Amino acid sequence: MEILPKNLKFKEINISYPEGKQRASELNIMSVPTVAIDGEVVLVGRVSREELLREIGSRES
Repeated sequence: MEILPKNLKFKEINISYPEGKQRASELNIMSVPTVAIDGEVVLVGRVSREELLREIGSRES
């Protein structure tokens, strides 16, 4: 099942590891799941596919 557009680059941060904890701290992530785009937290908690695509679409040039 395809969730995100193919041209989108996605990176998951695993907060169980020190590097992930550090990155989450840098982004002020306080709960998971959290979606950050270009270093800005834009969605927190479970969201629908439509909400995610709408947020991605609003940021495309």
